[in-house]
Amino acid sequence: MTQADARTNVAKEISGALEELGVPALNARCGFRVDYTKALGKGVAVEDIQPSGKAAVEIEAIVQEIETRFHD
Repeated sequence: MTQADARTNVAKEISGALEELGVPALNARCGFRVDYTKALGKGVAVEDIQPSGKAAVEIEAIVQEIETRFHD
């Protein structure tokens, strides 16, 4: 999920619906962060905007989960 707002139940509802449908989803999530918009506007990665920011940490978590779950 992208731009999940942790203050709402929507993310939990979507996760539950995906699980019921048998659709695999990552546990790592991208929150609603200004750094994503800034990076898009400049054509760079969020790590280039703020290397140790929350958006960069989220992206790293997604990369790590993909590597762990889908690569040997």
